[in-house]
Amino acid sequence: MIETLKKQYALVQESRSILLNFVETQVDADIDTPVTAYTNKTIRGLMEHTTSCYFVWLAYFCLRQPYGSIKDKGSATFKELRQLYQKADETVATFLQNFDGKMEIPITAQHWDDEILTFTPLRLFTHVVTHEFHHKGQIVMICRMLGFVPPDTDI
Repeated sequence: MIETLKKQYALVQESRSILLNFVETQVDADIDTPVTAYTNKTIRGLMEHTTSCYFVWLAYFCLRQPYGSIKDKGSATFKELRQLYQKADETVATFLQNFDGKMEIPITAQHWDDEILTFTPLRLFTHVVTHEFHHKGQIVMICRMLGFVPPDTDI
């Protein structure tokens, strides 16, 4: 199962790379433009939020790493955004290594808001990946709303 999840995550990274390259080279000046249709969210804010999800669920909840200071501050430079995604990639690699053969064993832990929750690692891996794709779709739509024609970030 882990090998399949690694391959799946490589596809996530490939799609993300296309989007990051497009936003950095074509949309960068508008990365902080709030979009009313998305409750004034910005591309930068959505990207930070997406990486934060990896840290909250995989690093903090599953791997019991300290929560840290990544809290969707909305001001990361593009270099910092790329570093956040690199750290998310490292978190996924560590997560997959640590839960090899244990993806269906429930984990009970305290969420950052003090609620005690129980999930399997597979469910949380699925959540962070689908969460990223949900927001990737929003970012692509925001780019279109701002007048940019994004490349195909799907298959």
